[in-house]
Amino acid sequence: MRKVLIVDDDVVFLDFLREVVSSLGYECVAIHNGEEALQTLIHDADISIIVSDINMPGIDGITLLKEIEDRFMEDRCICCIIMTSYESFDKAIEAVRHSAIDFLSKSDISSDIGPALRRASSKLSRLEARLPRSVSEVFSFVRNTLNEDARSLIRDMIESDKY
Repeated sequence: MRKVLIVDDDVVFLDFLREVVSSLGYECVAIHNGEEALQTLIHDADISIIVSDINMPGIDGITLLKEIEDRFMEDRCICCIIMTSYESFDKAIEAVRHSAIDFLSKSDISSDIGPALRRASSKLSRLEARLPRSVSEVFSFVRNTLNEDARSLIRDMIESDKY
């Protein structure tokens, strides 16, 4: 099952959502702000789904999305779900522009979070299926894609144990 990072400054709602997500079989990490969420992502590479409030002091949900996009998505498969108490078409569009795959209303979260997490898990599975599955696939990719100079450089690094 996927590991989910939940970010919300409302402690009562955060505890409630952690219980709901855990009851759906997901491992959860619950964080109170965007700054702590970024630090958690640095130290926990198993997190693949983020559910974040959009309105938070400090790093808000949109800024958090931008930071995740800039700092983590090049090297990791991550899906982000944004939630809010305030319906805003403009905020939903902005969230999608920064890689959010869903925009949920907190008032409907009990019924909407399960399907949203399943969609995120499904998308992650499709993304991960595109990644090389074994060392031989990686070497095959290198052999078929890189020129001889690049392959020679990689071979020298491996042989010298300086990588």
